Amino acid sequence: MASVSRRGAIGAAMAVPWGLSAGAAAAVPGLDLSTPRAQLTAFMKLLTSTKPETVFYWYSGVIDVAAPGHPICPVIGVDTLIRRKTEPQPDGSFHVVTWEADVFHAVGEYVPLARMKNPVTGRMVEPFQFREGMLTYVYSEHARTPVAFTDNEAEVKRQTERPFAANWRQVGNEIWMTREIYVDLPNPLDPAVWRLESEGKRLRFSLASTHTGKVSELADPAIACAASAFSLSSMGGCFPWLMMGQGGAVQMWRATGLKLRSAAALPAPVHAMFTLAHPRIFDDVPWTDHELPWSAYARLRKPTT
Repeated sequence: MASVSRRGAIGAAMAVPWGLSAGAAAAVPGLDLSTPRAQLTAFMKLLTSTKPETVFYWYSGVIDVAAPGHPICPVIGVDTLIRRKTEPQPDGSFHVVTWEADVFHAVGEYVPLARMKNPVTGRMVEPFQFREGMLTYVYSEHARTPVAFTDNEAEVKRQTERPFAANWRQVGNEIWMTREIYVDLPNPLDPAVWRLESEGKRLRFSLASTHTGKVSELADPAIACAASAFSLSSMGGCFPWLMMGQGGAVQMWRATGLKLRSAAALPAPVHAMFTLAHPRIFDDVPWTDHELPWSAYARLRKPTT
């Protein structure tokens, strides 16, 4: 069975060649996007760096749930911290080693929640403060990075055997890079056993994200790491700990954030929250094992009886 993680899916999507729209490269003055190498260089500047460097992505958002027969409502706040370590390779490709920590909390507060009432069902639930990584993504002119958002081998081959390209849009000195993917994989949580925690036999969700930065920074050969802001939206089955079962509920995750050159740039309350929930995220090598959030949930929790 192919493995998947939400971060794995996002990382894979970053290397999927969505294609540059006709004439778009010529419309970006001073920025060459005409070749796979030029696109890869701009992409790496925006995502992480073209030199050996560690950056952090911090984004903050809200989980909404839409369930049949209930008003759509915000359920909980969630902050994410992604640690990305760039390792340029002699062949011109880039290895990006990634770790991720996620913390669920009350909206407007910065304390990890251990227990809360699901406002849709009224059931008391326990948020699962999960982590992801260690994962290594390989970005090259041929987009040879692990693709883990489908178990369809033909689709994996189709998406990886193409020159690198990303979807760019520019207005003045502002530039956006967008991507979207659709995940469809076997669910590690068997709905016959995890009747409230599992969304069904398959994990199915979409991910759409946007990075934005300055054309002038991407075009400047002296700049290896460009400033970047980030937005994310995801829609699909609910997290297991929400205990929404197979009743057709849909989870919507919306978040915005920034690329940081150092974890010291985090606001003090946010830094303290991550230190409390995932203290190792600030280590040079936070952890070396990799476990999917759904698999970790099955290992650490018990099915609801």
